[in-house]
Amino acid sequence: MLAGKKNAMEYLIPALFLFLLMAVIGLLLREPRQRTAARAGGAVNRAGRPAPALASHYTPVVIPRPVLTVAPPPRALWDERGWQRWRKDGTTLYVGEYRVHERKSRQVRRFPGYIRIRGHEIETYIASPPPAVRHHPKGPCFQYVDDPWFRLHWHRPPRNADEAILYVEQVLHEAINDTGPDR
Repeated sequence: MLAGKKNAMEYLIPALFLFLLMAVIGLLLREPRQRTAARAGGAVNRAGRPAPALASHYTPVVIPRPVLTVAPPPRALWDERGWQRWRKDGTTLYVGEYRVHERKSRQVRRFPGYIRIRGHEIETYIASPPPAVRHHPKGPCFQYVDDPWFRLHWHRPPRNADEAILYVEQVLHEAINDTGPDR
């Protein structure tokens, strides 16, 4: 029996040697693939090939962030409509045109005007208002000053130039287009 064990050992040692030799050769062949994959930043599977990227195994999650909106600073109506402003000795003067869209002719009618502000007092003027203003309920509020200027008398005065422009344009629109509170 001892002789049988000796024979088995004779075959076992070369078999182990061959096994180790094959393992070393396999490692040597596999090693360059691992190095290139490691340099590329990827993982290697058991076959020595680059493993698929993680991105193919998960769905990206997008986290909403607040949107940054860049908007221009708000402009006053008088500035948007092209009126000019001058200041001198506590008086502010706005000069421009009241604009009204006439429905029948489909044209914009323009009327020169100016607004003078001294302290809390706001005076509104218009040059040559249309004759239709005489038939408007606010017609008597247009007081003749000097040719061609009319001053608008306020029942409730505006708080700023923008309100004055909007109010005059509303009255002109109602008078020219034959619309208004009692029409």
